[in-house]
Amino acid sequence: MVFADYLHDLLPEHQDALCAALVEPAVGWTPGKLANRLRRMILEHDPAGPPGATGPRAANAASPPTSTKPAP
Repeated sequence: MVFADYLHDLLPEHQDALCAALVEPAVGWTPGKLANRLRRMILEHDPAGPPGATGPRAANAASPPTSTKPAP
């Protein structure tokens, strides 16, 4: 399900490349670890995402990173 959540907005060739890179290494990973790795790899390729993107990547690209550290 994690792959489907993050890859549905990508072109088929990008989906194939990410799956090929992560399917074997991801055996035994938690869904959260896989989601984080996918998110990082996708954002490295295209930080803004495709026009009209609606998946988790579009939301992550549009929202600023949050910090758990208190402001000084």
